[in-house]
Amino acid sequence: MTESSPSEKHVKSLEDFGPNLETRLIYAILSQDRKPGMMIDVGANVGATLNDFLHSGWQILAVEPDPRNVERLKELFGDNERLTIDTRAVTEKDGETLTLHVGLDSSMTTLSPFHDSHSPYVEVESVTLAMLCQENKIKDVDFLKVDAEGFDFFVLKSIDWTLTHPRIVMTEFEDKKSKPLGYTFQDMCHYMADKGYHILVSERFPLLGYAASNPRRRRKFKPYPCELEDGDAWGDILCFADKKEFELASFGADLMLSLQRRIWDNETIIDEKLLIIDKLTEVIETQNNIMRGTRRWAF
Repeated sequence: MTESSPSEKHVKSLEDFGPNLETRLIYAILSQDRKPGMMIDVGANVGATLNDFLHSGWQILAVEPDPRNVERLKELFGDNERLTIDTRAVTEKDGETLTLHVGLDSSMTTLSPFHDSHSPYVEVESVTLAMLCQENKIKDVDFLKVDAEGFDFFVLKSIDWTLTHPRIVMTEFEDKKSKPLGYTFQDMCHYMADKGYHILVSERFPLLGYAASNPRRRRKFKPYPCELEDGDAWGDILCFADKKEFELASFGADLMLSLQRRIWDNETIIDEKLLIIDKLTEVIETQNNIMRGTRRWAF
């Protein structure tokens, strides 16, 4: 199959996404180390998630099979020697040839079509996370982010857990995409809990449509085990190997949700959302000191 040129398909930019608050919550926690770490970003798109980590000195392995997004990643970050871009698609098997499908915009690229706008685009090679870690000599992973448009569970199952056990994992869920592939939100949570993770679920209201104006409000953050309040919901599963970091995340999530509700209720511009990040980082650091016994109060 040769590549088509779907000029009508929108390639998103960093500005299109804006700050991802779940990512910033994790960033605030990991920043307490005061030293760079290792991140693997599966479904990197144009780099909205990896951006802050890369500019803070982290080593990044970005996995992105969509050629349009790869081009944009190279334009934005290509001269950074701490970023490695791999153009294969992560699944449970190495070396297969699979068809990548594109939709209304570049955030919908998938191996398994789930929308009427999807059409075949290009053939890509598959790879497991186990192989990626082996090839890049990666053992310790501080942050694994997965956004594989329905293939998220298969990405997690492609890890060699005897060799690699990421400190924090964030993976997207949406049962409408994953049920046709044979798994649900609950299956993913059970799997990660069995791996020893403490889990926080960020449930968002159902999408009104793709490439449309959707409210970004989270319904709530909930510790797992839990049930979704809406079967059509989507969101992120945040998994923490360290219980104290899970507790910090739960504390920060409550603050973040409260601040976000005020912002969206007032239709505040994106630049003002960055105030959340500054306050969140400050509070996380203070709460972390409390948990260590070095402070007696919090904001």
